[in-house]
Order: sequence, then C-alpha cells, then structure tokens
Amino acid sequence: MEDKPDVKPFKEYDELITLLLDRGMTIKNRERAKRKIAQVGYYRLSGYWYNSRIYKQVDYKTREFESNFRKGVTFDDIFSLYIFDKKLRLEITDAIERIEIFLRTIIAHEIGCISPIAYLDKKQFSRDAFKPESKIPKYDEWLEKHDSLIERSKEECIIHHKKTGKKLPLWVACEAWDFGTLSTFYSMLKGSNQDLICARIGIDNRSVLDNWLININGLRNRCAHHSRLFNKQNPRRLKTPRLGYFNTLNLGEEEKTKLYGLLSVIWFLLTRIATNSNWICRVADLVDSMPTVPGASIHSLGINTNKFPRHNIQALNQSNDIAVDVEGDNLFITTDNINDVLDKLSSFDFSKQDTELLSDLSEKLLEIAENVENNIS
Repeated sequence: MEDKPDVKPFKEYDELITLLLDRGMTIKNRERAKRKIAQVGYYRLSGYWYNSRIYKQVDYKTREFESNFRKGVTFDDIFSLYIFDKKLRLEITDAIERIEIFLRTIIAHEIGCISPIAYLDKKQFSRDAFKPESKIPKYDEWLEKHDSLIERSKEECIIHHKKTGKKLPLWVACEAWDFGTLSTFYSMLKGSNQDLICARIGIDNRSVLDNWLININGLRNRCAHHSRLFNKQNPRRLKTPRLGYFNTLNLGEEEKTKLYGLLSVIWFLLTRIATNSNWICRVADLVDSMPTVPGASIHSLGINTNKFPRHNIQALNQSNDIAVDVEGDNLFITTDNINDVLDKLSSFDFSKQDTELLSDLSEKLLEIAENVENNIS
C-alpha cells in the first residue's frame, strides 16, 4: 500500500482559535473570532495576516516568515482589513462594470461601422493574430470562445437573431462577451482599428490601451472571485501615455506594479464616461480609513504617502487634454505636445478639402488665436 502524502491535519474552529492565540495573535472575543472564521474561512483570512508574522530578511527582496505573529496583531484588526478589502472590491467592481460597457459600446460602434460582421473579417485583424509563434492572442482561439459564449447566451437580442438564421452583427454579438473576450478582441485588431478606439477614449498609444485592458481584466477576475486586492501585484507592469494627467501623476515603478496605478487608470477612464463622477473621492476616503496592522498599510497599495494622494483628482480636473482627428491621423493635444500638433496642422495639405469645411476651420483657428492672445494679455 502506497504511503499517503503529508497533509495538514483537519482542525475544528476552536482548535484554529487556539492556534492563533499560541502564535501570538490577540483575540479579545473568542466566540466572535470563531464565528467569523466559520463565516469566512481560516485560510481566506490567513492571506490578510500573512505579512503580519515575524520574518527574517534574507536579501533586499526576500523575506522568510515564521509562524508566530509580530507584536500588536489583533484578530479584530485583521478582520477590519478584510472588510476594507471587500469594500474596495465593490467600488472597483462598480467602476469596471461601467468601463466594460463603455468599451464594448465603442468597439461595437467604431468597428461595426466598418462592417456589421467585422469580427468575422480577418482583414480587420493584425496578421500576428494568425501566426502560431506570435505573442498576441490567436484569432481562431478567440473565435472558438466567442462562438461558445454566443451559444450559451440567454440574452433576448441574441436569441432573436439566432432564430432568424442570419449572422449576428457585432453590436449584438458583443453583448455576450466578457471582459476577457473584449480585451482579446482589441489586442488582435490591426493598428488602424485600434487607433479608432483609442481616439474615442482620448489616448494616443494603442499598446497602452492594450496593457490597460489586460490589467483591468485581471483585476476584474480577482474581484469576481472575491480575491484579496490591497497587497496584490498588477498582472503586468502598467504602461502610461504621455499625457498631462499622467505626466502630473508621474507614477513610479512601485505604483505601476501595484493597485494605486490601476486606480489612476480606472479614474481616467471613468471621467470619459461620467464627468461628474465622485468615484475617486469615495475610493480616497475608503483608502484613508484603511486599518493599519503590522505588515499591512496604505503602502501595500503602492501609495508612498500616509494618505491617498488626492492630487490625482486635481490633475485630471485641470487637464486640458483633447483628441483631434485629421484625416485618419489621430492627434492627442496636451500641454506637452501642442507645438508638435500645430506643426502637423501647418504642414497638412488642405487643398483637397471642401471649401465650406475650410471656411469653418479658418474661423475656428481665428477663435483659437484670439483665445491665446486674451490669455497672454
């Protein structure tokens, strides 16, 4: 008979409470602690006290943790940290839902305008989406998942279209997509199609949006599975565009790998949907209320101050970034690149443009010149 692999023995709730006490955790109300562990689970909560244990610093990045807790660790504080993380998940879930619907709508409009069944037209995608050795997602795999989502969908609009026997237009089909399907669809699109979506959102770099969607999708999945957020790394190092808002934030490496960087991106996208949103204020208030326990603090989110840096609200409110499209050449005007944009406009060939259009443009340029002159004086 084969020996069974080593496994931790099962423990009843009372035994788990005793174990925590023996390891140095302060538990003021044993019955409450037992009730909370019965509701949430010992190992779910263990993720919140993991860094509160005594450790030995092996090198700059590596710590070896012992089983015993540091001084001052209480069960009440750990559970408060768990509740804080739950509230943060709810705020982020609410924001991502709005962003997901917004992006789905943009894709349906911008790509559906090219062809109602653009998702079946291989010419709309990057060639790399059809190369086995390429790093971007593969079209055939995406289409297989897409077909599966359509088949399982209970959406009335999809059921209705399926009954007609006609192909589903993109704006109907995308109602069955999850965020991962949406993100992958964008990743596979050819550059000119990605630019259409970027222009609607107000960024000037297609790879930045790709990076954002991958990161937000990972964050969404953690929220959907009720996973811990406050001290987790982003799925990928965050990319940021060279825009006034992000230049002002000047996110460092730590911030680009932690939740704070993603919160800044989510806030940027939310303001494209709801200019009067106070979401970031709620998040800032929540973060400022984060319970501090040994090994867990606001710094775990990638914030290097003792309070939520509310300047990211002011930075975006003060930003004058605007998107301009000149015959398919997407320009993004910021205080940093306005001279480059003006150079492009001055060298643009207007000879092929409609006379009425040129007249309107001339009036607008005169208004801009007058506005600049007034601000100088």
